[in-house]
Amino acid sequence: MLFPERMVRVEISIPKEHLYRAIEDIGRSGVLHIDRSEEKEFFHELQSRAAKLLNTLEGYIDTLGLEVAKRESVQRVDDYARFLSEAEKFLSQVAAPIESLANRRKELKESLASLKLAEEFSGALKSDIDVEQVVSKVEFAGVKALILASESVELFMLALKRYDPFIVYAPYSPGSVAMLLFYDRLDEAHMLNAIAKMEAKEIERENFSEKKRREVERLKSEVDSLYEKICGRYGKELLDLYSKIKRAIEIFAVRSALVKVGDRYFLYGWVPKKSVKSF
Repeated sequence: MLFPERMVRVEISIPKEHLYRAIEDIGRSGVLHIDRSEEKEFFHELQSRAAKLLNTLEGYIDTLGLEVAKRESVQRVDDYARFLSEAEKFLSQVAAPIESLANRRKELKESLASLKLAEEFSGALKSDIDVEQVVSKVEFAGVKALILASESVELFMLALKRYDPFIVYAPYSPGSVAMLLFYDRLDEAHMLNAIAKMEAKEIERENFSEKKRREVERLKSEVDSLYEKICGRYGKELLDLYSKIKRAIEIFAVRSALVKVGDRYFLYGWVPKKSVKSF
């Protein structure tokens, strides 16, 4: 049986001149359960804006593969509303180049996967036919490179028998075959219909060409260059902003519950009994 942890009600008095340091220490301790019954709406708005910024920052940092360092001292912010507005403006400026990088990376990943698939396909048929050479030279007939479930081969060939295609196939992986299909272009619609019914995966002809490989190499070079440019221009600023936003969120969580009396601020909450002395 689980028993609830015993808590002790605490009242924290903070001199105005030590406010920010005290808030950081409280947040770092991680043991205070703040009494939020007197929370201020203004800080709810700031917390919401900061949370959205943090989410965006985490996405950008992940895209760029930046490493977030251990918590360091962060410069004090006097006007958080203004700070968040400036942060929002900055992120709107970096959005386009970072999203462009993400899209180019996605394109590169898909292109590399297609080239690899074509290479594996050619390897599966290499003892029967030089796929790359044949595909590049065939001009007047239709050609399709397919990966098909082994159990569907006989039915697929039967469906196309009346159109008299030329077929070369070999095992590709357990449960599937690599199939090179040659046919009269006039029968294209029938081929596509049979391919769809058998749920065969088609590898585009261009992925067997040297031209496509050069295009992908060029794309990789462009992506690498864009990555270096963005990291060099925005990397440090993004990491600095990340630290400041994390700190701001912690401060908002505490400040929203602060009660000001004269030159002092009061914070109320509960601390586990076992942690009272160390807190």
